[in-house]
Amino acid sequence: MASVETRLEDVQQQLRGFIYEDTILVGHSLESDLKAMKFIHSTVVDTALVFPHPRGLPYKRALKSLIAEHLKRFIQDNIDGGHDSQEDAGACMELMMWKVKADMLKSARR
Repeated sequence: MASVETRLEDVQQQLRGFIYEDTILVGHSLESDLKAMKFIHSTVVDTALVFPHPRGLPYKRALKSLIAEHLKRFIQDNIDGGHDSQEDAGACMELMMWKVKADMLKSARR
């Protein structure tokens, strides 16, 4: 990290260039990312909260297990065990679209 020249303020400024007051941020456990970047945003959809752990907070379900359960597919299955942020972001969007559709179907049946 010693050779990194990008400052936190630079990152925050870049974020302000495309995240506006009415932008909806969608992700998994976003509070960690937002806290690390010292970035406050009021419109957040966090899949870790939308799909709570059966034991409640502070426990959280892994995005990988949520995708496997609800979308019946696997993510984060590369050999090195790392996360692909683009894959995770897309998976969060797909998961929320699935949730909205499932909730609409449930409410239509009532």
